[in-house]
Formats: sequence, C-alpha cells, structure tokens
Amino acid sequence: MAIKVNVDLNGINARFSQGNVVNARRKVLNQMESDMQRFVPYRQGNLMKDVAANIDGTGLRYTQPYAAAQFYGFIANYKRGGMYPIRNYTTVPHPDAGRRWDLRAKGRYMADWSIVGQRAIMKEISR
Repeated sequence: MAIKVNVDLNGINARFSQGNVVNARRKVLNQMESDMQRFVPYRQGNLMKDVAANIDGTGLRYTQPYAAAQFYGFIANYKRGGMYPIRNYTTVPHPDAGRRWDLRAKGRYMADWSIVGQRAIMKEISR
C-alpha cells in the first residue's frame, strides 16, 4: 500500500524570503555593533563612529584606514619588513578596549545576540 503526501511550502518560503532573512541579520548586527563599542579603542571616537553594516546583513565594516591594524593588533612596516605589535590602546573612556573586540564582545554577549536573532526571525515570520 502506497501513501502519497503533498507538502505545500509556499507559506514557509514566503516567510523565510531573502528580505526577511536580511532584516533579521541587520537587527542582530545593530545589537552586535552596540555591544562591541565598549571594546573598540577610543581616542577621538573616529574608529567607533565609522562602522557600517553590509547591505546584505553579513557583517560589519570599520572604515577608518587604521581599523585593520587596531583590530588585529599589528602594524606592517614595509621599509623594515615585518609586523610590529600595537602595545598601547587608548582605554580612558573604554577600559576594556583592545584588539579583536569582536571576540571580546562575543564572549560576553553571544547569548544576547542569539536572543535578538531569535526574536527578529519570529517577528519577520509573523508578518
């Protein structure tokens, strides 16, 4: 005896459309950016202020020219050859500032980001 089952996924596919997924990602990225601010080195605030989310919601970009050196903690010196570590980060307004602020924030806030993501997806589904 054969059983035939038809599954209609049109409603689910509409709810998980690319636009809904991107909107949920953006909400999580906004929360991540907000939580990471306390770990970003701060002298005049330019690095912390010049951050943008990718249009498709896949990541954050720090747009200052020195952002990569601050993020990874090394400065390339091409005349001498080699990489030199950054030893001093400005920590006056941000005492937790340092390199790899994404990992520092992830350690503290990953559970919160997960909740924000779950709520964002549920909100997008309920539309």
